Amino acid sequence: MMKNADRAGNRNQTFQYLEALIMIMVIDDHTGTTIGILSGIFPYNSFYMPLLVFISGYFYKRKSTVEHLIHKSKRLLIPYLIWNLAGNGLAYIFKRLGIVNWYCSMSLQSLKYCLISGPLSSVNGPSWFVIMLFYVSVTYNMTRNILRKEGRVTDSVLLAGYITAGCGALVLCMQGYNRGIYLPVLRMLFYLQFYHLGYFFHQYLEGYVKKLSAVKTCLFCICVNVILICIYGKKINFIATSGMGNFNSWYLPLITSVTGILFWYKVMDYLSEKIGQNRLIDLIAHNSFTVMETHLLFTNLPNFYILFSVISGRGNYPDFDIQKFKGSAWFRYNDNAKLIGFFCGLIGSLAAAYMMKKAKNIFLARRENGRE
Repeated sequence: MMKNADRAGNRNQTFQYLEALIMIMVIDDHTGTTIGILSGIFPYNSFYMPLLVFISGYFYKRKSTVEHLIHKSKRLLIPYLIWNLAGNGLAYIFKRLGIVNWYCSMSLQSLKYCLISGPLSSVNGPSWFVIMLFYVSVTYNMTRNILRKEGRVTDSVLLAGYITAGCGALVLCMQGYNRGIYLPVLRMLFYLQFYHLGYFFHQYLEGYVKKLSAVKTCLFCICVNVILICIYGKKINFIATSGMGNFNSWYLPLITSVTGILFWYKVMDYLSEKIGQNRLIDLIAHNSFTVMETHLLFTNLPNFYILFSVISGRGNYPDFDIQKFKGSAWFRYNDNAKLIGFFCGLIGSLAAAYMMKKAKNIFLARRENGRE
């Protein structure tokens, strides 16, 4: 059984587990944290988006500026645009049928916003992360090419610089500068520190961290977070960094991100060693992009059922806000609908990824047969 072996030359089993965990947390968070995996001690919104960027930075490999831009455009930007156009097209169909109004009118302004800040329609709401990661990775690679020098000293100075920039971005956000063109810039500055932290961890710290006692390290992270929660309460959360508008401190996000990342790294490293390769874990991790783009649509299946039940007169849900649901895919109903929505989001997005893979394989097979 493979344990911590590289996948496709650069992935390892610990990070397969981490990526799968984060995808589950993303869906859970977007359905009202109905599962809540240790969220009382490590609230999702105190670390999990930085962890996703940390994972990307962990696998960073320096390329020329043009080569890297082309690579990330193929892997992030173009798929992001395709998914946004497809999602907005689906939203247009929903609007024409009079079901919900999640459609964003197509214009140069909306396309510009999509390219710079975030998704066209709330159908693809979570994909703001993708466009942010694209600019973070491109900027990071450009910076490394400009500096050219590599080594522990250079990377330590870079880490200090990125942390300073990230904290400075939060100061500006708390002063209300998270608007217009400033938003994507401040968002990028905040996340660059975690991208570099992932790279720095891979290059210099992982060997030391692996030698640390899992029990002692996890207990330390728990103690730090419990103390912070006792002092600051819910203020340790920084919800919805898509808008960068819910920060309560310029230093807490870094602390809680580090404790959350370190805790879950040690837990997933332990599990990956004990369990090894797992098909379900690999399925979720390998299809994280599709999960990110599609899960919000599938989490709304219970809401669609309730809406059609109300319209047809087959059900009575007086507290179901039809107008709010029709206005946004982010609407959430009661706890039961949220719980069902979580499983719909997970299973539905994985099913979509599986069907897309099958369709791709059939297409490639037919094209290959056509050449013979």
